[in-house]
Formats: sequence, C-alpha cells, structure tokens
Amino acid sequence: MKNLNKFLVLIIGLSAFTTVAQNADSVIVIYDNQKTIIPLPAFGSQTSVSYADTNKVVEIGIWLRKPGETSPFSQLYLNDETSEKSKHKSKWFSQIQAGYSLEFTKSNGERIYEYDLDTIHYYNSEKYSLNNGNGYKLILSVYEKENRINKKYTFTSGFNFGYEQYFFKAKSYLTKIESGGQIISQDSIFNIKKINFDMLYHFGISYHFKIIKIPSRINLGNRLGFTTNNVKIGELSLIGGRFYITLVQPYLGLEIGKMGVLFSADFHAPDVQNLPYPLLRYAPESTIELRGNVTFSFTYRIF
Repeated sequence: MKNLNKFLVLIIGLSAFTTVAQNADSVIVIYDNQKTIIPLPAFGSQTSVSYADTNKVVEIGIWLRKPGETSPFSQLYLNDETSEKSKHKSKWFSQIQAGYSLEFTKSNGERIYEYDLDTIHYYNSEKYSLNNGNGYKLILSVYEKENRINKKYTFTSGFNFGYEQYFFKAKSYLTKIESGGQIISQDSIFNIKKINFDMLYHFGISYHFKIIKIPSRINLGNRLGFTTNNVKIGELSLIGGRFYITLVQPYLGLEIGKMGVLFSADFHAPDVQNLPYPLLRYAPESTIELRGNVTFSFTYRIF
C-alpha cells in the first residue's frame, strides 16, 4: 500500500512539473529569492504580483498586447515625463535679489572763467574730481519663462524691475585771483546720492544638477534695458528723470534649492549730463575714465 501511495505522488508531481514546463504562456519572476510563476493574461488585459514589507511595495505587472498596439507602460512614462519636465514653464514674481554694489564713476574736470566786479578783475579756476562710490541693488523677477533644451540645460528669459542707490564724495578746489595779485582758494566736499530705477530684460542658459539630492543650477546670461537716473546733493535735486540705455549686464550665479548667490556687472555708455556733479553742466572739457558697477547678490527663489 505504501509503495502504491509513493507511486501516485510521483505521478501527480511529474504531471504538474510537465504542465508547468510545457506551459509557455507564463512568466517566472524571482525576487528576494522568491520564485513566482505568473500566467499571461488575455489580450488587452494585465496581471501583476506584489512583494511588500514594512518599508516598500514592489509590484510587477504583465500586459499582453498585439504588435502595433500602444504600450500602456510607455504611455504612462511619457505622461509622467511631460508632467515633471515640461518643455515650457512660465512664472510671475518668482525670485528676488539683494546685493552690495561698487559704482565706478571716476571723472575730473576744470572750469576757467574771468569776470569784473566793480573795479576788480577776477580770474577763477575750478578743479573738481569724482571717485568711485558704493551702494546696494534690489531686483525683482517680474516674469520668467523657461524652455527646456534637454535634461540638463534650459534657456531662461524674462523681465526684471530693479532699484539702486549709490553714495559718492565729490571734491572741488576753487582758486580766485584778483587783479591786484591777491589769491583766494577754497576746498569743498559734496555728499552725493544717486537713485536708479531699472527696467531690464534678461536671457541666459541654466545648467541643472543636484547637490546632495538638492536640485541646483548654474545660471549664465545677460541683462539689457534702460535705467532712470536721479541725483541729489544733500537735499538738493540736481538731475531727475533722465535715463540711459544699458546693453551689457552679464551675470553668473549658483542656486542650491531656493537660495543662491549671483555676481553681475553693468557696463554702460558714459553720459556727462548724468554724472552726479554740478560743475559738469559748465565744463564740457571734463573727462570720464570709467562708467559701470559690479554687484554681489544673494538670491531667493519664491517658487
């Protein structure tokens, strides 16, 4: 009787093994040393097997389709890729920048004139100089558009609004010679404040990567636009409402998450009338050696 039972078990086992071995409509999955046989579903249907523990769930699915039909997995991947990495993104008021600036506005000149007062003839010579100043700059990204080039690079463009303040010291040396030979001299120092409002367009390339799994980017580009110029000597307003065009404002920045640092510069064409010094109005022979500024800023990306 025992021999008969062993024979029946052997027959059943061989039959099952033969059935599995001959069943080509199945898939064998081995995960974590576990072997699972998944039968193929009907056309247009899918089946799956799941492995779960306290930390994760691994689900393996099988879909049976005819040649030429669209795979649901590739379609799902494309949808996810499109939603996560859209080729075009636009944002309003997305970033603010605040930085310290050095203004390069070095100029000097001389004014010589003569006049008579009563019976005395005067010969006047006014020499002056204006050296570099410093200040701060605030910039708000009003609108920004980002076009994806590939997985690593994007082209970014948009409009910025900026506010700047700079502080200078100008020196004046006046020499007055009377017809009788008496010489009178006077030194003066002027505290000057220059206020600018900027409307700029920026464009550049961004390289995207990760630092310790934190999304980061390197930004390189240029700004151009126009700047209004308002100058005050103490409480006296000298120049107001003038503006100049700026075409070269390169920038280079690094962002890690929402925070970043940015180095930028502004090189614009000199304009004698916009220089913050009163005697320039009367001294066309004045010389201008350098115009522009450099700024080191901290940036914060709102979203």
